Amino acid sequence: MRHGQHTLRAIGLFGLLALPAVALNGAELDPFDALDAELEAQFVDTDTTLEENFQALDAALEAGFQRMAQEVEAVWGSDEVVLPDQNTWVDYSKNKRLRRSFDFERGVLVVETLVDAAGDMAQASNDIQQAVLTAQSDTAQDLADNDLALAYAEAYLAAEGLTLESADNTDPAPILGELLQVSDQDLAGLSSAIESAALMPETKSPDSPAAKILVTTKPSREELDATPAIETDPTQRDEIVIAAQPAVIAKATEVNAADVMDPVVTDAGQSDATTDAASAVTDSAEQDAILADAQDLGQAVPVSIEGAPDIVDTLTTTTPQSIDPAGIVTTLTTAANNQRKVTVTIPLRADYLSERAKRYDQAVLDEADRRGLPASLIYAIMETESHFNPRARSHVPAFGLMQLVPKSGGVDAYNYVYGEKKILAPEYFFQPDQNVELGTAYLDLLFRRYLRSITDEQSRLFCTIAAYNTGAGNVARAFTGKTSVAGAASLINALSAEEVYEHLLANLPYDETRNYLKKVRAAQAKYKQLDLIGAS
Repeated sequence: MRHGQHTLRAIGLFGLLALPAVALNGAELDPFDALDAELEAQFVDTDTTLEENFQALDAALEAGFQRMAQEVEAVWGSDEVVLPDQNTWVDYSKNKRLRRSFDFERGVLVVETLVDAAGDMAQASNDIQQAVLTAQSDTAQDLADNDLALAYAEAYLAAEGLTLESADNTDPAPILGELLQVSDQDLAGLSSAIESAALMPETKSPDSPAAKILVTTKPSREELDATPAIETDPTQRDEIVIAAQPAVIAKATEVNAADVMDPVVTDAGQSDATTDAASAVTDSAEQDAILADAQDLGQAVPVSIEGAPDIVDTLTTTTPQSIDPAGIVTTLTTAANNQRKVTVTIPLRADYLSERAKRYDQAVLDEADRRGLPASLIYAIMETESHFNPRARSHVPAFGLMQLVPKSGGVDAYNYVYGEKKILAPEYFFQPDQNVELGTAYLDLLFRRYLRSITDEQSRLFCTIAAYNTGAGNVARAFTGKTSVAGAASLINALSAEEVYEHLLANLPYDETRNYLKKVRAAQAKYKQLDLIGAS
């Protein structure tokens, strides 16, 4: 959720059907509006307290992030401050010299550590290996325990004498688990690549085009027994990933990134850089290297290696969200304060996104049934908002799988479900079941209350998706220039559902919301089969 969030006046669990229509200034209100008008005065004090609590929470969160950013900057330099966001969970070691980035959108784990100019590269290798192994077993509570910015924020709140309702992460399942497939053999190859990097010449800067790239290759687990060459559709070619034969596991060769051109994809789906990049490899005496993109770790450079049949087993194309686990990329660059930065990027399993989604099947199906909403819609919102990052957070601030804002959607949804207005702590939203419960409740409020005057359900669904991101008022504004949904309803009801969708894409006030609507609609199509499960 983003712009223009609309705050729900408390309806709690009151029986709406029993409420009579009330006349206000000569105009008859429906039961919802009548309840708003009747109870508004009663909640003046409550709303004031809520606003004070939110302001305190917002200030504490900002202070916590600033403190963490300053500590990271002191170690890594101003250009290397990396903090958690919607799609990526980031944590640091106690001395801040090692960090892990769980990138749920790209489907990679990135582990980075700093090594002094005369530092022990073998120790760096051990630290990275341990960080990788820990990443395989870390639970939601483990990530919570490593949430430094939030720990600082909670300390600031405690100093103000404010305690918000929270919750423990009770799910014992590892966040990544088998989605991060790293064997002892892979770790051995990783160690070899890191230690080999220490023997190579230094690069001039982290952004140097001469940054060293080491690729520790491993066979794809799905392709080990495969026969050659899978036919690919060039029109769908986003990235080419090379699955190497077992014989080249743990091989590491330096490639000068300056020799790797930025690929430009032609109409035929081929890369203009392919020939040049391939030549740089085949002309070398060491043809067991695999090129990787130095500027975007974890993404393979489109390349065709000819003359190396003993290396290449298969060529397959994938999208950035379904990277085949074909290799571990290790880079060594110069960092701030005369340090070297070792970066290891490990792709998750190709099906990581769908497997992450399955973790929440029961919660989603239960809430979809409870609210009478499509399960596909809930999943699509989750994927678009967080890519199933359980500790997703944004600057708004919004938290968790469905990115609820404590001040607006969080208050509204909690009141709708439990009949009480309160500001909840971030940890409450980081608990998946509670996040799905409140996120779905907020969708229900939008669909059945705020947008109830839209008669066609598909049209209302499109408006609900947009309103989840930008608020119901901005949806109305797209049709009339004003924030009244009732005023916009007559125009919306005169259009077909597809016309409503196209009108929203053309007239919503924010580009973010237009893109959001497209993303959610596309994502929803992937989960349509779950609607049948929920209906059975």
